[in-house]
Amino acid sequence: MSIRINATVSEARDAAGHTKEQWDRFYFITKDEAKQLSEAHKDWSRWILIPANEKEEMLERINGRLRAEGIRPVEMIILKWRVSQLLRDIQRKFGKCKHTDLYMCAFRHSTGLQHVMCS
Repeated sequence: MSIRINATVSEARDAAGHTKEQWDRFYFITKDEAKQLSEAHKDWSRWILIPANEKEEMLERINGRLRAEGIRPVEMIILKWRVSQLLRDIQRKFGKCKHTDLYMCAFRHSTGLQHVMCS
């Protein structure tokens, strides 16, 4: 299977073979994984910077969670498509933030509170 890195959501979902509900769960699970990854390794801000073994482990964790829910596992290309988007979004939102907890940073930004860790 092959998809373009700039594929639409619909194209990626079709390539994964997921229903809308299954895709929603995939989205939630990958968002959780990307959050944990970005908090643990702030320097891994792009897909290419993540070591290959970490990518494999992430794929196994995600596919394990999908299988546990009876959802078809995804291939690495689908994970690359999704995590690349998530990391880009995280960088856009919090790229200049030095806060270690992205949820706290997001809360402070959403409420307009300034803190010394964000420039």
